[in-house]
Amino acid sequence: MKAAVLYGKYNIVVEEVDKPHIEKDDQVLVKIHSTLLCGADLHLFAGNMKSQYPIVPGYCFSGVIEEVGAGVTDFREKDRVCGLNFGSFGAFAENILLSQDKIYRIPDSVQFEEAAFIEQVTLAFKSLELTKPVRGEAVLVIGQGILGLIHTLLFKKSGTIVFSADLIPSRLSMSRKIGADYLLNPEKCDVLETVSNITERGIDIVIEATGSPKTVELLSKLAREGVRMVLFGIGWWNPAMREQVEIYRLYGTRDIRREDCLFALKAISEGRIGLKTLISHRIPLEKIKEAYRLALNPSQGKYAPEAIGVIIYP
Repeated sequence: MKAAVLYGKYNIVVEEVDKPHIEKDDQVLVKIHSTLLCGADLHLFAGNMKSQYPIVPGYCFSGVIEEVGAGVTDFREKDRVCGLNFGSFGAFAENILLSQDKIYRIPDSVQFEEAAFIEQVTLAFKSLELTKPVRGEAVLVIGQGILGLIHTLLFKKSGTIVFSADLIPSRLSMSRKIGADYLLNPEKCDVLETVSNITERGIDIVIEATGSPKTVELLSKLAREGVRMVLFGIGWWNPAMREQVEIYRLYGTRDIRREDCLFALKAISEGRIGLKTLISHRIPLEKIKEAYRLALNPSQGKYAPEAIGVIIYP
């Protein structure tokens, strides 16, 4: 079968590999339909995450079960499923083998592409759970990639005033379409001053959805007593601030429970999140290099400049 194998920084190759076979009773073999190119995939590709090479990326996926182990009781062949897999063999491949506790049955009303967003939607709902937004509060979402956009959408639905920040105009435009009240480009305005002028009291909740250490300075300026912050993928940027700022860190699968993912799937099935509008590209596995180039250099894309939600089809 075909798989995209990452051999090192920026070095990914689509090649033939052995198809995995069930070895344990609790395992399932899934035929991949859709895989979302997520932030973890980008950081791994760019060498920002430590890893033992070679590795097959692709962590958020959907597909159909081809085979189940003897001890699998909750799933059967031909079930439509989605899942999260932060292992050495991910879903940028035609098939993936994993334990049954890492997959979730897809509701009939949810399409494969939508189900591939399972982690991002779950994390956004987790942010809501942690910060407990109150109608009328001001929320700043830094970064308008997939994770940031879903946060923008959900926080807007919760009744808050949403400020979205990003350096890429097309992403800010998408943010506006899904409900952001104010758009901020940190290279063109003083974020803190702009927010203060509009709200008078400043920001109540900050979502850092870039995973970039470049946001540390901005976060330090935004920190004040009572601010609730959710950080994704960056270090404890300022230990001195911990006493006055409620800081939550989310690391993906290690910080979300099975019931969190099931709740997110239910929300998607009920039409509470319009994920289809966030898909900008659908690319076959054979062109995985182009997908990475688009996502890392949105303004230089061959297909279109608005690389936001990139779906890979093995």
